[in-house]
Amino acid sequence: MTVSALLTSVDDQYVTLGLGVLEDLHTSHFRNDVWWRTQFRSAHATAADVAWLGDAHLDAFEVTGHDQHLTRANELARYLLAHYWDGAVPTPDAPQRGGGVFSQSDLVTDLRLRVKDVMDGATPSSHATATRFLARLGLMCGDPSWLCVAQRLVDLAATLLAHHPAAVPDLVAAAGFALEGVEVVVPGESNELTRHLRSLSMSRSVLVTGSGSSPLLVGRDNGRAYVCRGGVCQRPVDTVAALDAELARVSD
Repeated sequence: MTVSALLTSVDDQYVTLGLGVLEDLHTSHFRNDVWWRTQFRSAHATAADVAWLGDAHLDAFEVTGHDQHLTRANELARYLLAHYWDGAVPTPDAPQRGGGVFSQSDLVTDLRLRVKDVMDGATPSSHATATRFLARLGLMCGDPSWLCVAQRLVDLAATLLAHHPAAVPDLVAAAGFALEGVEVVVPGESNELTRHLRSLSMSRSVLVTGSGSSPLLVGRDNGRAYVCRGGVCQRPVDTVAALDAELARVSD
């Protein structure tokens, strides 16, 4: 959470600090293919820990455009599903599979019961955090398999979302990414458009930038902005005013 706050601060000093902390976490909390909750490696990471770390890498990708952050986010998503997912993993061909995320890893052997954390409290639930992380990852990578899992998590909490949204505010926000996500694509180096986008709250939207492997970057003009939904993009724009108009149009 701290790393995400630093990365979204739009302050170069804090961004540099956040990127450094993010790198340190891979050294201090990951050993022998296992993620740990503390650097002393005495307790396994929770589902929320893994999802928050993955989401922080997505924040880092939005700031830097460096593919390594998407690579690590994909690795963390696979770890999340391998060790915390209940049952078969949903796919675009079978979207109703699975029962969500357990809070504790299947590597924890001294608990008689594995619980699920769905209700938001002082911090977002693991259910909400996983939904946000997987939905944003799917949008940034143009990968429907991650979006499918995020949408399954939304579906599993449909009753709460419909009748008790105040109990799951973070899941309400995460569902926006999963169900109505918008990709804003600006290929190439940072420019006036990317700096403007990073100053916005970007509700339901992700920024895909740089020159990496995301299929959304293929065939696009460097330095221009494309507002997309479901991988289908509008005509490119090259001014802040035109970009704001496109964003307003998709938010209607």
